[in-house]
Amino acid sequence: TCLVLSCSVFRPKQWYQRRVRGLDCCGLTSPSDWNNITLSTYWTVTYNRDVNGSVTDQITLPASCCVDTTSTCVIQNDTSTFNTIGCKTKLYEFVDDNITYITVGGIVLIILQCFILICALKIRFELDKLYECEEFAGSHMEITSF
Repeated sequence: TCLVLSCSVFRPKQWYQRRVRGLDCCGLTSPSDWNNITLSTYWTVTYNRDVNGSVTDQITLPASCCVDTTSTCVIQNDTSTFNTIGCKTKLYEFVDDNITYITVGGIVLIILQCFILICALKIRFELDKLYECEEFAGSHMEITSF
Protein backbone atom coordinates (compact mmCIF):
# COMPACT_ATOMS: atom_id res chain seq x y z
CA THR A 1 0.00 0.00 0.00
CA CYS A 2 1.08 3.57 -0.58
CA LEU A 3 0.93 6.50 1.74
CA VAL A 4 -0.65 9.50 0.10
CA LEU A 5 2.43 11.69 0.52
CA SER A 6 5.09 9.10 -0.30
CA CYS A 7 3.68 7.29 -3.34
CA SER A 8 3.65 8.82 -6.78
CA VAL A 9 2.38 7.15 -9.93
CA PHE A 10 3.55 8.50 -13.28
CA ARG A 11 0.58 9.17 -15.53
CA PRO A 12 1.76 10.12 -19.04
CA LYS A 13 -1.60 11.53 -20.18
CA GLN A 14 -1.88 13.93 -17.23
CA TRP A 15 1.81 14.87 -17.48
CA TYR A 16 1.44 15.66 -21.20
CA GLN A 17 -1.73 17.70 -20.67
CA ARG A 18 -0.09 19.81 -17.94
CA ARG A 19 2.89 20.55 -20.22
CA VAL A 20 0.64 21.45 -23.18
CA ARG A 21 -1.51 23.73 -21.03
CA GLY A 22 1.62 25.54 -19.91
CA LEU A 23 2.66 26.16 -23.53
CA ASP A 24 -0.84 27.07 -24.76
CA CYS A 25 -0.50 24.91 -27.87
CA CYS A 26 -2.36 22.16 -29.68
CA GLY A 27 -1.08 19.20 -31.69
CA LEU A 28 2.43 18.76 -32.99
CA THR A 29 2.20 21.30 -35.80
CA SER A 30 -1.45 22.42 -35.59
CA PRO A 31 -4.81 21.40 -34.10
CA SER A 32 -5.60 19.35 -37.22
CA ASP A 33 -2.96 16.82 -36.08
CA TRP A 34 -5.62 15.43 -33.75
CA ASN A 35 -7.51 14.16 -36.79
CA ASN A 36 -4.44 12.57 -38.39
CA ILE A 37 -4.59 8.77 -38.02
CA THR A 38 -0.80 8.52 -38.30
CA LEU A 39 0.02 11.05 -35.55
CA SER A 40 -2.75 10.34 -33.07
CA THR A 41 -4.31 6.96 -33.75
CA TYR A 42 -6.11 6.52 -30.43
CA TRP A 43 -7.63 10.01 -30.36
CA THR A 44 -8.70 9.93 -34.00
CA VAL A 45 -10.33 6.51 -33.78
CA THR A 46 -12.01 7.26 -30.45
CA TYR A 47 -13.23 10.84 -30.93
CA ASN A 48 -13.12 11.88 -34.61
CA ARG A 49 -14.84 8.95 -36.30
CA ASP A 50 -18.51 8.10 -36.48
CA VAL A 51 -19.96 4.65 -35.70
CA ASN A 52 -19.14 3.45 -39.24
CA GLY A 53 -15.49 4.42 -38.85
CA SER A 54 -15.54 7.30 -41.31
CA VAL A 55 -14.18 10.77 -40.54
CA THR A 56 -16.66 13.16 -38.98
CA ASP A 57 -17.10 16.75 -40.15
CA GLN A 58 -16.00 18.18 -36.81
CA ILE A 59 -12.58 17.58 -35.30
CA THR A 60 -12.81 17.16 -31.55
CA LEU A 61 -9.77 18.43 -29.64
CA PRO A 62 -8.57 17.31 -26.19
CA ALA A 63 -9.17 19.63 -23.25
CA SER A 64 -5.47 20.59 -23.18
CA CYS A 65 -5.96 22.29 -26.59
CA CYS A 66 -8.95 24.33 -25.52
CA VAL A 67 -8.90 27.79 -23.96
CA ASP A 68 -11.41 26.48 -21.40
CA THR A 69 -9.42 23.42 -20.28
CA THR A 70 -12.28 21.79 -18.40
CA SER A 71 -13.77 20.04 -21.44
CA THR A 72 -13.07 19.12 -25.05
CA CYS A 73 -13.74 21.57 -27.87
CA VAL A 74 -14.28 21.38 -31.62
CA ILE A 75 -12.34 23.02 -34.45
CA GLN A 76 -14.58 25.70 -35.92
CA ASN A 77 -14.34 29.10 -37.56
CA ASP A 78 -14.17 30.81 -34.17
CA THR A 79 -10.55 30.17 -33.17
CA SER A 80 -10.97 31.84 -29.79
CA THR A 81 -12.06 28.54 -28.22
CA PHE A 82 -8.82 26.60 -28.91
CA ASN A 83 -5.08 27.15 -29.26
CA THR A 84 -4.08 27.39 -32.93
CA ILE A 85 -0.29 27.06 -32.70
CA GLY A 86 1.40 23.63 -32.65
CA CYS A 87 3.43 22.48 -29.66
CA LYS A 88 6.59 22.01 -31.73
CA THR A 89 6.63 25.71 -32.58
CA LYS A 90 5.82 26.71 -29.00
CA LEU A 91 8.55 24.45 -27.61
CA TYR A 92 11.10 25.96 -30.00
CA GLU A 93 9.99 29.44 -28.91
CA PHE A 94 10.26 28.45 -25.23
CA VAL A 95 13.81 27.13 -25.69
CA ASP A 96 14.77 30.17 -27.77
CA ASP A 97 13.39 32.56 -25.13
CA ASN A 98 15.13 30.71 -22.28
CA ILE A 99 18.40 29.65 -23.93
CA THR A 100 20.45 31.80 -21.55
CA TYR A 101 18.94 30.12 -18.47
CA ILE A 102 19.34 26.67 -20.03
CA THR A 103 23.00 27.36 -20.87
CA VAL A 104 23.80 28.79 -17.43
CA GLY A 105 22.06 25.81 -15.80
CA GLY A 106 24.13 23.39 -17.88
CA ILE A 107 27.39 25.17 -17.04
CA VAL A 108 26.51 25.22 -13.32
CA LEU A 109 25.84 21.47 -13.43
CA ILE A 110 29.19 20.82 -15.14
CA ILE A 111 31.04 22.93 -12.55
CA LEU A 112 29.18 21.16 -9.74
CA GLN A 113 30.11 17.74 -11.13
CA CYS A 114 33.78 18.81 -11.45
CA PHE A 115 33.74 20.03 -7.84
CA ILE A 116 32.25 16.74 -6.66
CA LEU A 117 34.88 14.80 -8.64
CA ILE A 118 37.71 16.87 -7.12
CA CYS A 119 36.32 16.34 -3.61
CA ALA A 120 35.97 12.60 -4.18
CA LEU A 121 39.56 12.36 -5.46
CA LYS A 122 40.84 14.40 -2.50
CA ILE A 123 39.05 12.11 -0.04
CA ARG A 124 40.37 9.04 -1.84
CA PHE A 125 43.99 10.23 -1.73
CA GLU A 126 43.68 11.32 1.92
CA LEU A 127 42.37 7.89 2.85
CA ASP A 128 45.10 6.26 0.76
CA LYS A 129 47.75 8.17 2.73
CA LEU A 130 46.08 7.30 6.03
CA TYR A 131 45.91 3.59 5.35
CA GLU A 132 49.34 3.05 3.80
CA CYS A 133 50.96 0.11 5.54
CA GLU A 134 54.14 1.93 6.68
CA GLU A 135 52.35 4.95 8.01
CA PHE A 136 49.41 3.09 9.54
CA ALA A 137 51.25 0.23 11.25
CA GLY A 138 54.52 1.98 11.85
CA SER A 139 57.94 0.43 11.39
CA HIS A 140 57.66 -1.76 14.52
CA MET A 141 55.03 -4.15 13.22
CA GLU A 142 56.12 -7.74 12.70
CA ILE A 143 54.55 -9.97 10.14
CA THR A 144 54.17 -13.47 11.49
CA SER A 145 52.55 -16.53 10.00
CA PHE A 146 50.39 -18.95 11.91
